[in-house]
Amino acid sequence: MKALVLEGVGQLSYRDVPEPEITEPGEVIVRVGASSICGSDVHGFQGKPPGRTPPLVMGHETSGTVVAVGPWVRNVEVGARVFVMPGIACRACETCLDGRTDDCRDRRFYGANMPGGFAESLVVDSSVLVPIPDGVSFDQAALIEPLSVAIKAVSRIHFLPGDTSLVLGAGPIGLMTTALLARYSPRHLIVANRNRERDPLLRAFGATEIIDPGDPGFVQRVMDLTGGIGVDHAIEAVGVTATMARAVDVTKPGGTIVWAGNISETIEIDELLAVFNQLTITGIMGMTRSGVLRAIRLIADGAVDVEKILTLRAPLADGAAVFERMVSDRSIVKAVFHP
Repeated sequence: MKALVLEGVGQLSYRDVPEPEITEPGEVIVRVGASSICGSDVHGFQGKPPGRTPPLVMGHETSGTVVAVGPWVRNVEVGARVFVMPGIACRACETCLDGRTDDCRDRRFYGANMPGGFAESLVVDSSVLVPIPDGVSFDQAALIEPLSVAIKAVSRIHFLPGDTSLVLGAGPIGLMTTALLARYSPRHLIVANRNRERDPLLRAFGATEIIDPGDPGFVQRVMDLTGGIGVDHAIEAVGVTATMARAVDVTKPGGTIVWAGNISETIEIDELLAVFNQLTITGIMGMTRSGVLRAIRLIADGAVDVEKILTLRAPLADGAAVFERMVSDRSIVKAVFHP
């Protein structure tokens, strides 16, 4: 079969690879319907963290159709339309045995340290499959992954009527987080965004104020909006010092910062300010099955219009050119491949 293979830093090839085979009784083969590009895939392509070790078939935002099942599989049948959860826990550590499989330190990830969805087919453990309704397209289902991450981020906030929310970043996670927070009708929904091309999309998703985090007046503007108190909670969806530091600067005493961005190995913040203001800073990664089910319902009901961020659809054969574009073309919000 054909696949898009990361051969080295900045090197992708569309070539033949072996057909996937079921080697464990609980595995299934999924024919890929759509697989979208995550920002971490682009970073892997560039050799940035989180790293990818070539040769590797990337892609962890994948949907498709089950075409073969192992003898122990009972939760899905051939012909089922499914979303592939990207992580599989070890199921043996204390965290897994406690039921917190999304916190497992020994998780493996399709498209990161196992072959992923930038291929015609892939083999996965049946436990990672979640059925999708007929009304949800494969393209939409590929975006269940980032929406589920946004759901996990928002779930860490104790939201009260009249709260002011801040989202830092206008990538797919930041956009989806904005759409989710808008459903709570916050007093102010502020988004820190440097890419002016994203402003109309942020407005469509519910942002009430959009401020460039590099603006010298950023802190004062947020304080003016909040009566000098600061925002009740902030979700950082970039993962760099500049935006994380801004979150610390403008979150009110006793407030919460959810850290969803993860592209930097080291972040520097004002630790004294964080301690003095007794901030709760919590990190999130990945998703839960319950979050995936919520994401599917939101997409199926049209409550979160993920089509708005699908700005590029391309055949997998064009994968190398698409990745090159995504490195420099900031007009592309989300790209999806079709095998």
